[in-house]
Amino acid sequence: MQKISTVTFLITLALILAGCGTARKIHTGASGINPALAEPASEEAIKKAEALYSDCNEIPFNTLSAKIKINYTDANGSQPEVNAFLRVKKDSAIWISVTASFLNIEGMRILITKDSIIMLNRIEKTIESHPVDFVSEWTAIPFTFDELRNIIAGRLIFCNNQIKAVNQAGDFLQVISESPRMVSTSYFKMPEGLLARQYIRIAEPGNELTADLLYEDYEKGSEMRFSTLRSISIPEKEIHITLSFKQLEFNNELSLPFSRPGGYTIK
Repeated sequence: MQKISTVTFLITLALILAGCGTARKIHTGASGINPALAEPASEEAIKKAEALYSDCNEIPFNTLSAKIKINYTDANGSQPEVNAFLRVKKDSAIWISVTASFLNIEGMRILITKDSIIMLNRIEKTIESHPVDFVSEWTAIPFTFDELRNIIAGRLIFCNNQIKAVNQAGDFLQVISESPRMVSTSYFKMPEGLLARQYIRIAEPGNELTADLLYEDYEKGSEMRFSTLRSISIPEKEIHITLSFKQLEFNNELSLPFSRPGGYTIK
């Protein structure tokens, strides 16, 4: 596959997968979860955990628009901070316009649908088109459109796995689920039932890696359960991303403008 720039990688990966908290936020304490505290949960807690887990694919909005501050670090060190304007139609498309903070001009526009990713690079004047699973080629994690959307929505990913155990770990319910090639350990902050962390381990021949997703800063009193501060780490690839969401709007009419200018190189 043709080598893709670090900037392009940052922008795309930031989709799959951070602002200061205030008194109006609920902090989950995701980074301080101690798995060693886990012990078998009560029958009541198990039922609660199973209900939370089974609800993971229920996206509580039809459309979402937001501004995101993105910080990205990899083996080459910290990359320049970027701002992204995001628009999501939950069943059909993810649209993003990316601006480098130090330039304050649009550098890239991306459209993700069920089967494709199209990237318009205004700086290099190129257009790239890929199948939606091309993100998986970088991360070795089998993302689909629905998984990308769930990450943006702050929901569990790969939640069709079979639940193997439910434990109580301090203030958190721990849910362990498995598929033939993956183990997922999820934590829900109680009593609110807020997703706080998901730790994924993939183990198959030639592909063993982990991903750690943290969810913080839920709005107090909001009916829309949405984490405005995210952290995504893939240690084996030395990748760490933080995402800070603001200017959130739900269920408004959205346009997804994406024209293909003349004179651009098709890659």
